[in-house]
Amino acid sequence: MHISKLIKNCRNYFDENYFQPLKESGIYFWIAGGCVTDNIFSRKYRDVDLFFRSKEDSKKMISFCIENYDFDHVKHYNMLEAYLSHRMDIWEFWHFPNKEELTPKECISYFDFTVNCCAIDSNLDFYYCSSFFDDNKNKDLVYTGNHYNLSNGRHEVCINRLSRYIEKGFSIKNFNFWLKTNVERTDTLQGNEPWQPIIKTDLDIIINKHNR
Repeated sequence: MHISKLIKNCRNYFDENYFQPLKESGIYFWIAGGCVTDNIFSRKYRDVDLFFRSKEDSKKMISFCIENYDFDHVKHYNMLEAYLSHRMDIWEFWHFPNKEELTPKECISYFDFTVNCCAIDSNLDFYYCSSFFDDNKNKDLVYTGNHYNLSNGRHEVCINRLSRYIEKGFSIKNFNFWLKTNVERTDTLQGNEPWQPIIKTDLDIIINKHNR
């Protein structure tokens, strides 16, 4: 199926199921990563990742969902809060600490694998890295070295994440780079170095604007 058709189908699905129900909140946000990728390529996804410009926006949206849809709290981490939604699936409300006015383009530029470097925002603009569709089609798992949203993750979490992709039939193309980068994160994880965003690979992010 042509890329434009895949994007159109993705827009229709997320608009109907997520953006329209949350429209009255008045909060700008985007959905990114694995759930978007899996929808495009007709795979089941585990949860829905909603990203916000700031922690304040995330908190406001959580309040809106609790008040209007009776969301139930599931878990809380440094960068996210997760809730069981009215659809009986898990919604994770993300923000990047120390980042104000975060954008979808900047957000996915920190993602770890090119196959999940995509996002759709509440304006229905679609963002993706230039190799996103080819890498998914070929099941090439290309590690970027970027990891803002995983920077508090334990090494076993990163190993399990890689394992899940391999179980889906993906083959990692730069395992030594993945291994080296994760070893370098040891000092951050142990608190010996300040937590900060890292860009190892600059991604070419394409924006497919919605025709309003």
